Amino acid sequence: MKYFLAFDKGQAFKNKERFIKLDLESINPKLNQDNNLESLTVFTTSFETEGELKEFLNKKKIGDFRLFQNHLAIIYVKDYIHFREIPYKEDKPYLDVRQLEEIISKNSKRAGLLNSLIQSYSNYPHLSQEIYSFRVYLSNPYADYKLYDIIRSFVKKVCFKEKNGSLKKNYKGLFDLGMLVSKITKPKKETKQITKPTSIFDQIYEEDDPRYFHLEELKSRRKKEEEDQFRLF
Repeated sequence: MKYFLAFDKGQAFKNKERFIKLDLESINPKLNQDNNLESLTVFTTSFETEGELKEFLNKKKIGDFRLFQNHLAIIYVKDYIHFREIPYKEDKPYLDVRQLEEIISKNSKRAGLLNSLIQSYSNYPHLSQEIYSFRVYLSNPYADYKLYDIIRSFVKKVCFKEKNGSLKKNYKGLFDLGMLVSKITKPKKETKQITKPTSIFDQIYEEDDPRYFHLEELKSRRKKEEEDQFRLF
């Protein structure tokens, strides 16, 4: 299966029209091969924010500048287009098996974490024993109970597959589990104040701020320049 970095134009567009794929071949051929999810996440986790990633793509002239105000996503096609949130540098520990085990164990008493794992994985027969153990733990978290061993077994079954008598990493399993746990346990970001924006795409001003109109003028001018360049071709 091949994964793509893409601009998400939003729910107002139909499935095939919603996502604009980006060709990352010029950055690294591995990013454009089959089974490239791990390579793609290694690439995105080298950036702190979406704005920083967009700035890099813009410098490399990858993607239409007029689409850079849209959110980025990772997509893959299976019957229809599926999309996932992009991991950045702060998500990197969640995509390492050993660190993920520690994070789940450390946050096992956090409201909603084990319930979310139960809801997301209860339909997987090979995980039934671990899901049952999670339910038992939630009913009596103070029992003499080796929860860490259960978590290790759960993460191992999600993140590895047995093939020809040996274990092989299931990176999609690791990715989906890691991003789910990241969403629940990652500290919430403050959105009231934005300091030291990493690029023009991160800058946000209130409409009564004089810089708001200046920034909007710059964006409008840049958009017109890009459109004029396209007309030349």
